[in-house]
Amino acid sequence: MLMIYHSFKTVFSTKRYRILGIASLLVFLMLYLLILPSTYTGGRIGLVSLRFLTPELIIFAGLFAVLMSMTISFTVFSYHKVREGGKTAAAGGFLVSSITPFLCCTPILPIIFGFLGGFIPLLSVSGGNAVQAFIALHEIELFAGAILLLVFALYQNAKAVIKVHACRING
Repeated sequence: MLMIYHSFKTVFSTKRYRILGIASLLVFLMLYLLILPSTYTGGRIGLVSLRFLTPELIIFAGLFAVLMSMTISFTVFSYHKVREGGKTAAAGGFLVSSITPFLCCTPILPIIFGFLGGFIPLLSVSGGNAVQAFIALHEIELFAGAILLLVFALYQNAKAVIKVHACRING
């Protein structure tokens, strides 16, 4: 946890990264507020979703947005610092390794859940209702799992910030 705190102080000491963090926080918060209630709207995503927000969904949207904005800021900071050092191969490797948290922890999961919940019953498959029921019954657990993935991604990016910052100070 201390590593994340030091990375936070390092990254957000620059105005450019504070702006990036705030902008991405606002974008992701709005996105998650519109997407998370899609299980209650039949998979429709948009302003209609706001009527179906519950306190739990608002809390998860806030957590997702904060963790994603911090992860993005840490990733961009590390990428720029590696690039400044002229290590293009390392920068390419870092970029590829940072794609994973964006794929697993963006609105892709709720979109997939919404798609499965709305589309599978249309296939008239006997298991369609079971999948939809599983997602509906375990939504909180699935979101909690996504939070754990985001925390892990943030931790990994915090390690990269510390490593890049230490190399810059020592190098």
